Amino acid sequence: MNGRCYLESLAGLLRAGVGSRIQVTGHVEGSRIPEFKSHGEAALKAGELTAMNLSKNRARSVKEALINRYNIDPDRIETLGRSWNEPLGGPIESDRRVQVQWITVN
Repeated sequence: MNGRCYLESLAGLLRAGVGSRIQVTGHVEGSRIPEFKSHGEAALKAGELTAMNLSKNRARSVKEALINRYNIDPDRIETLGRSWNEPLGGPIESDRRVQVQWITVN
């Protein structure tokens, strides 16, 4: 399934679940952590900041696509960035991801 299909599925769920919201969390892989560490604490912190911004941007791009392509209310989509802090432990590509959590209203 490609990214467009996932977006269509999310949009469909949001349309069907009136009042529900989603939380979109972006992640990046940490393959460069050893390199940053070898250059000292300042380099590691700079790398972490860059990774955090990338993960936030990854989540925001999903939000923007849902808003612009599917006319979803932006207030129903929360975005977060987790940097490289939550690896899955598989291939590097698995840590370059966006996770979506469905939040229902009772």
